[in-house]
Amino acid sequence: MPKIKAIVTNIRWDVDEPSDLDHLPSSMELTTPVDYLNSTPDVDEIEEAAGDQISDEITNKTGFCHKGYDVTYSVVSVD
Repeated sequence: MPKIKAIVTNIRWDVDEPSDLDHLPSSMELTTPVDYLNSTPDVDEIEEAAGDQISDEITNKTGFCHKGYDVTYSVVSVD
């Protein structure tokens, strides 16, 4: 299964208490499998395939929701 590496920066956290920001990262590096990518995917295809998974993984790893982020994708492997 193809995998995408995402460098997530400028995470805009959705917190109730400002002190929660002291313990949350401003950037993360994530790798996630995706269901489908062709052999030379473009940015739009990568975003469509991995965008929701990256968003969910940020929340799953930290326990906090976010209001958005910036991301740079790269293809780690395409089977």
